Amino acid sequence: MLRDCLRKLCGSKPYAIWVKTQRDRHLRLLFATDDGLALQHDPPSPTGLREAHFSWQSQYGQFNAPPFRYLHFSLADDSLAFIRIDGTCPVPPASDMQLLLVLLRLLEAEETIQAKSVELSKIMEGTRSIASFLDLDSVIHNLIQNTLSVIPAADAGLLHLYDPALERLVPRAAVGFHESVIHRFRLRVGESIAGKVYQDGVPRIYRTQHEVKQGMQDISPENYVHLNEAKELTRLHGLMCVPLSIGSERIGVLVLHQFHEETFFLASDLLILQGVADLTAIALENARLYEHTKAALERTAQLSEELRLKHDDLLKRTEIHETLQQLSLQNKGPRKLCERSAGWWANRFS
Repeated sequence: MLRDCLRKLCGSKPYAIWVKTQRDRHLRLLFATDDGLALQHDPPSPTGLREAHFSWQSQYGQFNAPPFRYLHFSLADDSLAFIRIDGTCPVPPASDMQLLLVLLRLLEAEETIQAKSVELSKIMEGTRSIASFLDLDSVIHNLIQNTLSVIPAADAGLLHLYDPALERLVPRAAVGFHESVIHRFRLRVGESIAGKVYQDGVPRIYRTQHEVKQGMQDISPENYVHLNEAKELTRLHGLMCVPLSIGSERIGVLVLHQFHEETFFLASDLLILQGVADLTAIALENARLYEHTKAALERTAQLSEELRLKHDDLLKRTEIHETLQQLSLQNKGPRKLCERSAGWWANRFS
């Protein structure tokens, strides 16, 4: 419907649509009738446009930047859209601008619904996986991988668990890192971002490279080297970290990293990550309870076998005692007693 409307407005002349949502760091090309033309002529900077061309308090507007005319639209949550048409196209009337605004907002709503549908599907998949008796490492790896697929800003994930023997947070699972290197990473409680989240249980979100650098400023030189070797930290543009808890006991943290510049982490992403952390904690607790139950059953089976052997031994002893009594009453003599006793011991150890 949006394309049909623009086709009526522009005829056969090319046009292009850009959008910028809360998640986007830059304008994103949504559609162009001529990709080459769209790439050759990027739209003006949104910041400059706000200051120089129009008021963003209005829902829509237009301005000329020869040889093009730009139509601009304010969408939900400070999102915006640009439509670039040829400067020779007629000026769209207010009714057409209102229609374009409605269609763009419907398109935005459709994208949001599709994204939420994917989120729900991945969360349900994670919920089903923790109820199965699959390998725990595979379950955790899949939970992190699914999270990366529904949070566009995330490129890598890392699960730290606290090791009381080492008094350090150690990697338990990693996605998007060089695993042979990342497992050398050891954080003290309170060190860097993950150490602080483990210490106070407060989730944290960092949306820029500067914020991440400030949050990690107290990381030890050794840990910095290990983390940088696992993934180049100069490319780290965002980070989220949430605590991992079983009841009131904190057992670790879950961290997502961003190594590209196209998008931002959102507050809603932090809620998704906390939900994944809770599922991960359930998977870990299920595995612990399973191992505890398995060990208890194995011990019970061992004790049952020991009791059975003792029971059998007691029956044999009772049988020998009764036999000795009978032989004694029948006055069979010591030779017969020794023969019966030797036969029993031979059967017992054969």
